[in-house]
Amino acid sequence: MKKMLISSTIAFIIVCLGLSGCSDNKTEQGMVSPEQPQAQQQQSVSDAEIGFRSDLTSEDLVLPTFEQNTQAAGESKLVERSFENAPPLISHTIEDMLPITTENNMCISCHLPEFAKDLNATSVPKSHMADLRDEKQTFVEGKLSMARYDCVSCHVAQTNAKALVQNNFNAEFRYGDSKSNSNLLDVLNQGAE
Repeated sequence: MKKMLISSTIAFIIVCLGLSGCSDNKTEQGMVSPEQPQAQQQQSVSDAEIGFRSDLTSEDLVLPTFEQNTQAAGESKLVERSFENAPPLISHTIEDMLPITTENNMCISCHLPEFAKDLNATSVPKSHMADLRDEKQTFVEGKLSMARYDCVSCHVAQTNAKALVQNNFNAEFRYGDSKSNSNLLDVLNQGAE
């Protein structure tokens, strides 16, 4: 008896929905009824009218120009980090060093700790030799962590680009050599319980 009642209720709902779809409403056929508010009767909006910035599609838009550093490694001037533990900028040209792959990474030939000191290059920090995705922060024995092999994911080449907007950010470096060195592993868990 219970199954028959449920089946009858479902059949009734389906019939009602089917009948409601057969209504003779001309607004569903694309005709606008006079009762519709004026706002609903407007035509579609063109692509040029969408968004907050109309100048992005302007043919008169002039992008700012900049030049990348073309000096070879060892000849360029280092720029201080933007903030404590910020990835340092690449101070030399990287034109012949890209793309960086797992099989071909020209950066580590100078920046691994065993080479950096003799070449007077900035050494890869300890944080790049540890797997930070592991809660134990396991060190990879004398190797660059594979999570860090693509250097240009974080490090970018120095340019003479000017700031597009005013910036009042003032970096505060808590440690004496933080402008040129990373201490990320030492401070990574500060404030964490």
